[in-house]
Amino acid sequence: MTRRPLHGDRPRVGQLPIDEDVRRELESHIRLTAAELESAGWEPAEALREAERRFGDMSDLTRECREITRAGDRAEIRAGRIDALRQDLKYGWRTLRSAPGFAVLATLTLALGIGANTALFSLVYGVLLKPLPYEDSERIVWVREHQPDRGRTMPVAMANFVDWTEARSFESMVAYGGWTQTIRGGELPYRSVTGQVTQGFASVLRIAPVMGRLFDARDYDPGAEPVALIGEDLWTREYGRAPLEQVRLDASGATRRVVGVLPSGFDFPFEAEIWVPVTDDNTSRSAHNYSVIARLAEGTSIEQADAELDAIQQRVTAEVRGEDDEFIAEAVTVLPLREQVSSGSGRSLGLLFGAAGLVLLIGCANLASTLLARGATRSRELSVRQAMGAGRRRLVRQLLTESGLLAGAGALVGLVVAQGLLFGLKRADGVTIPRLDEVTIDAGALAFTLLACIATGILFGLLPAVRLSRTDPGQVLRSEDRGQGAGGRGRVWGPLVGAEVALAFILLAGSLLLVRSFQQVLNTERGFDVDGVMTADIDLDPVRYAESELQIQFYQRLLSELEERPGVAAAGIVTSVPLSGSLPNGRLELDGDLSKHATAGYAVASGGYFRAMGIPLLQGRPFDER
Repeated sequence: MTRRPLHGDRPRVGQLPIDEDVRRELESHIRLTAAELESAGWEPAEALREAERRFGDMSDLTRECREITRAGDRAEIRAGRIDALRQDLKYGWRTLRSAPGFAVLATLTLALGIGANTALFSLVYGVLLKPLPYEDSERIVWVREHQPDRGRTMPVAMANFVDWTEARSFESMVAYGGWTQTIRGGELPYRSVTGQVTQGFASVLRIAPVMGRLFDARDYDPGAEPVALIGEDLWTREYGRAPLEQVRLDASGATRRVVGVLPSGFDFPFEAEIWVPVTDDNTSRSAHNYSVIARLAEGTSIEQADAELDAIQQRVTAEVRGEDDEFIAEAVTVLPLREQVSSGSGRSLGLLFGAAGLVLLIGCANLASTLLARGATRSRELSVRQAMGAGRRRLVRQLLTESGLLAGAGALVGLVVAQGLLFGLKRADGVTIPRLDEVTIDAGALAFTLLACIATGILFGLLPAVRLSRTDPGQVLRSEDRGQGAGGRGRVWGPLVGAEVALAFILLAGSLLLVRSFQQVLNTERGFDVDGVMTADIDLDPVRYAESELQIQFYQRLLSELEERPGVAAAGIVTSVPLSGSLPNGRLELDGDLSKHATAGYAVASGGYFRAMGIPLLQGRPFDER
């Protein structure tokens, strides 16, 4: 059978040329077979019928041969395209090597833009979009008490939580709290966050111990032996993975026996490494001391769960109406746990992501301008290639291949930049982005980088490629011969380059506005000044400092010694530093009039605290020895 040229003008209607070739080839074989039969003594007509019978159905043979021919053509086309791509890559590499300064500058420009966008994509996905690291995490919700008339939510009272556990919309529910304390029991005392949890917390989070057991009902009985669970990392770091029978925790004057070890990486709540049972029989519905999460029952929506809890809340609060009304919540708010965990981060990350995107667009605009300017030095080369038969599509493909090489190099270096940005962010002081430790350059980030690479290669390469491929080779070569090429091209390309520069300035202004908005979010007035402020947690031995007078003497001596140290302008003590968590609250009566009162959170502080934190007094004076 004959082969046609790969890129020849082949008719496409009905595949007649292929079918005709196949038919002629088969007829030739049939005639040869019939001739052999005739020489063996067959009659001509019978010999022809026998030859056709041996070859079978002509339509089936034609179809099979047609498919073979098409497969061969497709293989040739693929091979031709691969060879053309190889040639384009090789030529593009030589072109970029001939201009190393431009190649390095373009690669670094793209690396910074792609790297910043990849890092921020990883942050946005890891903080706002990535499912929480719990089984069926979309069914886990966060529950708070709510006062619609005052527009505020608040932690949960234990008495209300007990009633909520009757709700059928939930598979399980847990109330929890937490605090940081000094633990003794290892080689040296250490500070650790302790989570306090009710029964069922393992059911909500679907967690199993790697050693020992979880809490059971007997651990919550009044007078039960104090027990605890610890994290695997703490078990390894402080106790050398000793048998649990040998591990004891001494904190706040109580010794707890460790009954189980939870897996590495599990740190709910508050990055806890120690967990103890909640032992709280407070029946007041105004003592809002706990947070609550729950696992929705299969097939139950958040709206259904919210409605059921609202009904329970209204029923139980009606019984205590008029008693501490300011602290009684009539409604309940149910939200996905992921929203609560990432609350407050969406706006800041969105502003940063937008600014990084504009920076990348600025880089693309500048590179497009540079490529257009470089076109003046390459016009003769491109014109010669056109004169030798290279089509416009071929030139566009070659120029886009060069842009793709730059974008690919920028993406590879950008991954290193992104990893460095995330590494520095995780180790920066004062950064409070939730779930930051979970953010990595994962498969999603790699896919984003690949898309960014393709998009940037097209963005900064397409316009110059199309513009340069439109050059009239005859006019360019004649202009070169007359020495007029540069001026003519400058008149044509000057407005284009100017437009690209103007676009870059517009994008730069937009990115600066976004960065300014982000700075305003970060610099929201907080009422105190953190510059130069250092904090330290202190947990006194409850046995040694059992009497309040001894505690007062310790803190007075501590403050006196601190203020005498060089470089210390002020020192103070407070029970809870700003933004460290919830505060206790109470009702304040004004001038002894019960009808005039207000509710406020409070902290116990020394007089020097306000000066140390830069908190201005609007009226009156700070505390003193009086």
